[in-house]
Formats: sequence, C-alpha cells, structure tokens
Amino acid sequence: EYFKRPERTLNAFFSVDGTFTQEILNEVMRTDRSTKMVLYSAAKMQTKTFKDLMLKRNDFNNMLKMNEALRAVIPDESLGDVELKNIIKEKTANAVASCYKDSDKIKAYINGDIAFDEVWSIVKSTKLGYDAPAKCDYIESFGDDDFIMRCIAVLGGSI
Repeated sequence: EYFKRPERTLNAFFSVDGTFTQEILNEVMRTDRSTKMVLYSAAKMQTKTFKDLMLKRNDFNNMLKMNEALRAVIPDESLGDVELKNIIKEKTANAVASCYKDSDKIKAYINGDIAFDEVWSIVKSTKLGYDAPAKCDYIESFGDDDFIMRCIAVLGGSI
C-alpha cells in the first residue's frame, strides 16, 4: 500500500511528534531518494521542528531545498530570499572567522565593516590547509558578490 500512496504514509508517520529528527533529515538528504516528497510531508506535518532543523543546517543547498518545501506547503512559514541569504551569509562568515584567533576582526572585514589592511597581519600569520572549514555552495547559490570575495581573500591569504 505504501508504494501506491507514499505521501499518505509519510503524513501518517510525521503526524507523530518526534518522528522528524536530525537523523531522519540527514538520511533523507544523504540518499536523495524521494527527498522532495519527504521534505514536503515533514514541513507540513512538523513545521516547527522542520524549520528549526533547517536553520541549524550548514549545507546551504539543503537549506534552500528545505525552504522551498516550506514555501510549497506553508508559504507563511518559509523564509524570504533576503532573510535566507542573510542567514547563510552569517553562517559563512562564522565558519571562515572561526579559523582565526581574532575572529571578530576577521568577521568585521568579511561583513565589509573594515578594510583588508586591518586584518592582513592576522591573515598572513595564520596558515590553513587546503580543506575548507565548511562545505560552502555560496557562489553556486548567490553568485560571486563582494561578501564571498572577502571570504575568499581571507582564506586565500592564509594558504
């Protein structure tokens, strides 16, 4: 019966509080099978939990997919494009700045509040490997704006 009407089965499953968890979400995103249907059902049946888990994500593409699901089933609960981009920018700035001792100053530069020459001594004295601090699909999602170019300048100066 599940295969005939999987959305009804998912709705029944997610109608019970606590059935949509971080572990379930990770598995859904990892397997990428019926992702859209599962996300729509979870967003509809457990909106608060769904939104909380969405806001905790660091992988932007999945955060965008989850917001699309919210927008499709409960538009008033979804985030606007500007709000979502600001959250993603904040997460990106935190991830980059966390690699440096004076993270507040690095974050100020990334956010455009101070000039690069004010952080250059911090950047050049920090050596990072070639592995990224967090998977970031910012350019793919939003393009190469000044914000992400500042992130790249900071990280690139420390390699």
